[in-house]
Amino acid sequence: MPALCERLEDVPQLIRHFQSQLAEPAEFTPAALAALQTYDWPGNVRELGNLVERMGIMQPGHQVQLRDLPERYLQGQPPAHLVSAQGPAPEPCDDATLAGSGVPMLPAEGANLKDYLASIEIALVQQALQRTNGIVAHSAELLGLRRTTLVEKIKKYGIDLDTIG
Repeated sequence: MPALCERLEDVPQLIRHFQSQLAEPAEFTPAALAALQTYDWPGNVRELGNLVERMGIMQPGHQVQLRDLPERYLQGQPPAHLVSAQGPAPEPCDDATLAGSGVPMLPAEGANLKDYLASIEIALVQQALQRTNGIVAHSAELLGLRRTTLVEKIKKYGIDLDTIG
């Protein structure tokens, strides 16, 4: 049986399994799921089960947002399927073409695009800040933003500059 870090695509299915064992499970937003699929899972499946149980206790019957996850689950780099260096997929395309293009596949149950894009934006802002040792002006330049725009995003997402670097 491969380690969970080798089967990150199984994380949503495993979460559903663990949720089925709870009386009032918390639901994970697409952004939270995307973040969990970037984590290395050193505690393997047991760690995932503990997280699902913890979120169910802390937020029974509610949605777990990206901001609700413990910080250690937000430190990963976005996986390759979240950011495509090849640009948009060619039109028209089928699922096989889309899957190979680096563009994420839309889950059968749909997705909250706003949360999903926010998770990508947060990850890129954090990476830029880490690369520049927390220097906002340099990070803004890396991201092609004005400094004031980046400051607004840092405040919006509650990114702590003291933990960067």
